[in-house]
Amino acid sequence: MSECRFWGMTRLCNDLRRAAVVVTGVICFGASALSVTACSCAPEPPPCVAYGESPMIFLGTVTQIPQLRLAQMRIDRAYKGVTAKTVVLWDSGMCDGPSLKVGEQYPMYTYDDGSGYIPSRGCIRSRNVKDAEEDIKFLNGLEKTPPTGTVFGEVTMRTGGIASQGEPAPAVAVAIIGDGEKSASATDSTGHYSFSGLKPGSYSLKVTRAGFHQSDSESDATAEVEARTCTVADLVLRRNSQANIHGRLMRLDGTPAPAGVPVDLVRVSGAEQERTGGLLIGFTAHTNDRGEYTFPGIAPGLYKVVLNIYKVPTAEDPYPTIYWPDVRTEEAASAVEIPDMESSAQCDFRLPAELRSTPVSFIVLLPDGTPAKGVKVNIASLNGVAAWAGHAITDAWGRFSFGAIEGFEYTARDIFTNEGLLATPVGFSAADGSQPVTLHLVPRER
Repeated sequence: MSECRFWGMTRLCNDLRRAAVVVTGVICFGASALSVTACSCAPEPPPCVAYGESPMIFLGTVTQIPQLRLAQMRIDRAYKGVTAKTVVLWDSGMCDGPSLKVGEQYPMYTYDDGSGYIPSRGCIRSRNVKDAEEDIKFLNGLEKTPPTGTVFGEVTMRTGGIASQGEPAPAVAVAIIGDGEKSASATDSTGHYSFSGLKPGSYSLKVTRAGFHQSDSESDATAEVEARTCTVADLVLRRNSQANIHGRLMRLDGTPAPAGVPVDLVRVSGAEQERTGGLLIGFTAHTNDRGEYTFPGIAPGLYKVVLNIYKVPTAEDPYPTIYWPDVRTEEAASAVEIPDMESSAQCDFRLPAELRSTPVSFIVLLPDGTPAKGVKVNIASLNGVAAWAGHAITDAWGRFSFGAIEGFEYTARDIFTNEGLLATPVGFSAADGSQPVTLHLVPRER
């Protein structure tokens, strides 16, 4: 993206912590998705938040729609990050965004991904001007607004399972520190707090309550303040717990697993005969250089431990999804019980044989036949549900190589340059490693 940069999509693609955007079957590439089967966005941020989060903001009128998913827009008023008189917007069809119509005017919150097209969708605040009274009032009043910012948010107190939603935490102390200054406040009866009149800069936030600790993995403990914007920073308190799940991963030859192997927890709930599991987004542990992992301070409950969930095996991490103790599906996995705040459980894994990979070479050519230098190529696996498998950057001769795991099917896709683009994803597998695969770009329509 260019990774997903918008308010909601950033949390999906970069964090996945609180599922601010929940997407099924979506892969965040530059400006496209493999397949969108469902997409729901977080509640829209207020204009002051969207202003700080969006690199480009302007008011524009659609002048023509030259082809499907493209719209030419005249810039009527530029607010941030744009100097051009016109832009071409690209509609991915993914997640929220306005349906553009010729002659209609829209305030646009977006960014330039370097492809030559400006995205018009992606869980953003862009909308028809008829529904944008609040936006226009805020944007047109920026010149008279003091050059300070605001940080606000909600504090929740979570005493149940690790994935619980929690309850508002009233009357707890919140401190903000930055620029050599420290201010203190307290949450109101609904658990909300606010600090205004802040100078631009980086701030840290700390919330305290006896018997609880601030959850690093669930809290927005830092905030970047820009002039005339506001920043949302939600904070989470967890009841103090000594309980943990830990273990060690070993290769078949008895040596420790490599550092960085992802390990996740699945929370188990429901009656014994109807148990359902839910991945605890944001609670991923990684092995250290001794193959060890730990989930500290977890709440009492039933859990399943899994390696490489929703992750395609790669040449760097050549292992499939494995549930403890040594099965491939969640249904067959054993549940680990943590009965109280003091308990611990050890779940060791023996890794299977590494899956074999074969390097497949590619060359990317521009429409005129010359090499495409330094362009990004996204790789997706098509085994079962489409999933992102990695990316590569072409060298000075337009070449790159990808280690294809034997038994998996892949596509090379989403190549955009100023001169051309890859019109159709190109499939490949380890069997194509005997000779280079050529990817021909076609001219872009302007």
